[in-house]
Amino acid sequence: MRVVHSAAPWRATSSSEHGSTSPMVEREARSRVWPASHSRTIRASQVAGASEVSEVARPEVTASCERGPRIKGMGTAIRTATAADVAQILAFIRALAEFERAPDAVTATEEGLLRDGFGPNPFFYCLIAEHDGQPAGFAFYFFDYSTWIGRPGIYLEDLFVHPEFRGLGIGKALLKRVASIAVEKGCRRMQWEVLDWNTPAIDFYRAMGAEFLDEWRNVRLSGEAIKRLAEGTAPDNFPSRQKARQTTGQPADDFEKGTGAAP
Repeated sequence: MRVVHSAAPWRATSSSEHGSTSPMVEREARSRVWPASHSRTIRASQVAGASEVSEVARPEVTASCERGPRIKGMGTAIRTATAADVAQILAFIRALAEFERAPDAVTATEEGLLRDGFGPNPFFYCLIAEHDGQPAGFAFYFFDYSTWIGRPGIYLEDLFVHPEFRGLGIGKALLKRVASIAVEKGCRRMQWEVLDWNTPAIDFYRAMGAEFLDEWRNVRLSGEAIKRLAEGTAPDNFPSRQKARQTTGQPADDFEKGTGAAP
């Protein structure tokens, strides 16, 4: 996921308007509060104690880096995105990519967002924060599932607040709302990523009880690599038995029995 806000990443919406679980969608960039090179996977397991966020969140002053002009004394409304919001959602996505210094990486379209997020079986859900009637930020998430726990979870793909609205507690309100949705849907955890140089965000997440899964590595297949695998033309480069034992202590057969994906 990508998260951009003041001292840390954030997200949110009215939980009653979301379905339970839906298929996972392909993630492009990861959770970031500021642009960077490497990301760390974060999991917040104790979502049961999350507090509900009211529809109008009052501004609060927080320490912030990358903050725009201050806006004071106004309320922030957080609502569920509708099909009429696809242009604004895409604008948020492009603003996030610009912030992460990768403006050309976005190939999403309004048509694609409308198809994938607002049909009978949505692949994602989105929350929009508005401040004084102006679009201020968004949270973009979907449901995943833990086979070990046997319960659903929420993956927070994007969290972004425009610079001029940072420092007002909007990101935190979004994040709380997502946690409230997780509690309502019986999710046992929320998960996202943060860039490894984003120290303020890392410190914030650690303080709120999130755990960092540094022993896991993100793995992605995209484009032609997916096609080759589907067609059976991908190279078979499983490690030799000797190399497997040297590097992991496991024989090569164990690699073929499972992906070793995070539970």
